[in-house]
Parts: sequence; structure tokens; C-alpha cells
Amino acid sequence: DKHLKMLVDNLNERDEGCSVGDCVDSVEKFISYNYTNCLDALCQIAVEFETESEIINKVIHLCRWC
Repeated sequence: DKHLKMLVDNLNERDEGCSVGDCVDSVEKFISYNYTNCLDALCQIAVEFETESEIINKVIHLCRWC
């Protein structure tokens, strides 16, 4: 997902080691970020894609866990 990749790239500018983990397979969606911090952006992405997010050891996952 491009949104998650952009978020990880942004985080790595401040503290290296973040990466994209499991991610939902979905069509592209437009999300507008305006003065949004990274945690709020992650929540916004999860809501837009109707899924959940989880961060484990700097790996960001965007999917529903079974």
C-alpha cells in the first residue's frame, strides 16, 4: 500500500529501522493529510481501508488479524 510506504519513509527520516509488514490488498484510495502526525495518519489509513493496524518492533502491519 502506497500510504503505508509513505508513512514508513517519513518515520525512517527521523529514526531508521521502520518497515512495512503485512498489508491489505485493496484498490488505491485518496487520503488527505493536513497537519497530521504519523500515528493519526496510520489510524486514518486503517479506517479508510476498513482494517486494523499494529506495530511490532518497528514493523507496521495494516490488516485484520485472525
